[in-house]
Amino acid sequence: MKAENVARHVINYCIGIENPISNLQLQKIMYFMDIYNLIRTRKRLITDENFSAWDYGPVIESIYKKYSFYASNPINVYEETSEEFDDNMRGELYGYIDKLSNMYASDLVKKSHEKNSPWDKTKKYGIISPDLLEEYANRYRK
Repeated sequence: MKAENVARHVINYCIGIENPISNLQLQKIMYFMDIYNLIRTRKRLITDENFSAWDYGPVIESIYKKYSFYASNPINVYEETSEEFDDNMRGELYGYIDKLSNMYASDLVKKSHEKNSPWDKTKKYGIISPDLLEEYANRYRK
């Protein structure tokens, strides 16, 4: 699924549960959803872009730029999506969004900075390789 559609699903869902999120939260939620999907299905959820290792954790730059004008304010504009989550994972992914959207942005950042995480193993402002995501997912599959 394109990163833009994943972002829209996350934003729309959070608006729907009356818990709109910031751009920082969006980035971390997308990152953890991508890893969660990788753990469960052995496939990345986001298929068209990779995360970069920024100071506050993993970021998909195009998504960051698109929503950067919100700064740290909640993103509160509903947008149509052109792709849907896989039928087998839809409920789990929305449940995971619900859980993550209730975490403070600082806690999501801290979680993404975990020792030996893909972010931790990537040079600052470098691309987080899909191989690192797969390696990380393998730790949680066992």
